[in-house]
Amino acid sequence: WQREALRTYGEGLVRGERSALWEATPGAGKTTAALQLCLHQLRRMGATKVIVVVPTSHLRRQWAKSAAT
Repeated sequence: WQREALRTYGEGLVRGERSALWEATPGAGKTTAALQLCLHQLRRMGATKVIVVVPTSHLRRQWAKSAAT
């Protein structure tokens, strides 16, 4: 699903879309896929920062750990 989601994201960029919504079960790899999207925005689209909003401290730590690797 991650490849398909990233492909859909790329197709949306071509159409001028500025947002994306991914929904998947816990443990499906949303963080990994979203980090790929963030890297694309930073490296290729001119973004200077990415803001990640999550509902719990646990998820904040998970994102920080995943982004650091």
